[in-house]
Amino acid sequence: MNNFTKNTLNTVLINVLILFIGIVPSVIIARVLGPEAKGIYSLAILFVSFLIAFTSFGFCSSINYYTAKKSFPLNEIFGNTFIISLAISVFSMLIGATFIFIFSARFIPGVSPFYLYLSLLFVPFYVIFFNLGHIFVGLQKIYYYNIISIIRACFDVAFIFALVYIFRLNVTGAIAGNIFSALVSSIVIILWLSRMTGKISVNISRVFIKKNFGYGIKAYLNSIINILSYKIDIFLINWFLGPLAVGFYASAAALAGRLWIVSNAATIVLFPNIAAEKDEARRKRFTPIVCRTCIFITALMVSIFYITSSKLIIILYSPVFIPTIRPFQILLFGVIALVTWHVLSGDLSGRGRPELNTYVYAISVVINIVLNIFMIPRYGIIGAAWASVFSYTAASIGALYVYCRITNNSWTKVILLQKGDFKTYANVINNFWRKK
Repeated sequence: MNNFTKNTLNTVLINVLILFIGIVPSVIIARVLGPEAKGIYSLAILFVSFLIAFTSFGFCSSINYYTAKKSFPLNEIFGNTFIISLAISVFSMLIGATFIFIFSARFIPGVSPFYLYLSLLFVPFYVIFFNLGHIFVGLQKIYYYNIISIIRACFDVAFIFALVYIFRLNVTGAIAGNIFSALVSSIVIILWLSRMTGKISVNISRVFIKKNFGYGIKAYLNSIINILSYKIDIFLINWFLGPLAVGFYASAAALAGRLWIVSNAATIVLFPNIAAEKDEARRKRFTPIVCRTCIFITALMVSIFYITSSKLIIILYSPVFIPTIRPFQILLFGVIALVTWHVLSGDLSGRGRPELNTYVYAISVVINIVLNIFMIPRYGIIGAAWASVFSYTAASIGALYVYCRITNNSWTKVILLQKGDFKTYANVINNFWRKK
């Protein structure tokens, strides 16, 4: 527990730092480009995110899982992960280019194909960075993962500032900034892993491929459904309302999403801990206290952001983004709702059952799409925000039901603070600081 607490606290602190660093590029892009151009930029980056999710085959989840299980030598994991990431990237870019050529005008109206083609250059560097980063997570070397995340956030700021603010390259500069940041970050992580492993195995292991893609396929649908639930509303908003509305809504969604700091940090650390833990009784006690603690802390953070939301949006993005305020306030309720899903999905995946997350989120995606189609034409981006809240709530209820059925834990123990929790927090934090 103490090791988990140390890793989680470190990850939370790092993510708080990344939160503030990460806001800077968003602010620069919003203030320099304005709402409509920011919407175009958001759609181009989102297109690549969807492309990566649809061509990843759940590989990053399997890397995390089998690294935690110590199923293969580290240099073999490193080498095979790097080579497979390159192969996936080439395949992904070919699929993306084909889609842009045939379908972009119909499905992503208002966005120049040039921006979409340019964004494809982001794919290989991000895939390599993301997949290799999960080796550190699987090894439970969370400190290294956190440092790498900070490095990438700093590169984002540097390149976006240079290309958008100084050279005024507008949407092209914003996309290029992401590409250069991912490129440099991927080089850093390759060098770091090379030093750690001593050498890289360039021999492709059939056993490695078979096991990783066997597990990955179970997580694959989950990753697709995951991004559909989170981001399909952006494309639907563009379809019904255009890039200007996307600029307002995407700003609200991006800022609200950063408040998943605590649950994201806990999930990153929880997954390899659950995968490595052999004692079911410890698993059963461990995840509920993590979940209810994340809900409590996130609720406090959301309350502060809700109270200050009007001034916050204007200070960060300028008065032009006033239409962002109300969707942001609504999405804050979704932040609380989705905490349960974040934590429990990490537990289920760590147990080797990622397919259960797929079943839960499939229902959420259907709800999200149906509600967005119904509510966006009638209520605009406010309707889209409420659709997200309802779908997130459905996902968390579904994950809670599945988790409690598997573990026989009471739902009240999972989401409600228990007598003695604060004493436990005090003891754990006290022990943590004494060891420091």
